[in-house]
Amino acid sequence: MENSIKNIYEELNNTLNSFSFIDRYRLSKTAFIRNRTLSFPTLILYLLNLRKHSNQTELDELQQLKSATA
Repeated sequence: MENSIKNIYEELNNTLNSFSFIDRYRLSKTAFIRNRTLSFPTLILYLLNLRKHSNQTELDELQQLKSATA
């Protein structure tokens, strides 16, 4: 079960970060071009996460995880 969840996360992450996905749903040439601390893929994955703590705690943990994997 843990492997399937990991596979789903990886597939979703790859899809959200793919240029073809971004181009397909882009409304204008300037959409999705800024580098934000909370990027579009990160925001979507955060919203899909089953949160167990406050938003701030979850965001802090997400930022730590993102920093560790960068």
